[in-house]
Amino acid sequence: MTTKEETEEKLARLEKGLQDLKISLAEHCYGNDGFISIHRTSAEHWQKIEDLEGEIRNLRAELGR
Repeated sequence: MTTKEETEEKLARLEKGLQDLKISLAEHCYGNDGFISIHRTSAEHWQKIEDLEGEIRNLRAELGR
């Protein structure tokens, strides 16, 4: 069984990972004005973001947030 501290640490790691994934989105590289359609984020990248968001929601619920 994991402790509250371990859950908090995992949540912090996942939130940092999510932030890193979002920073590496193609849209972020160019901004909305200079975005070129050839430079697109892969479906796998979006799936990782969605998976992390789901895990983060679950951990927050577990912690009562």
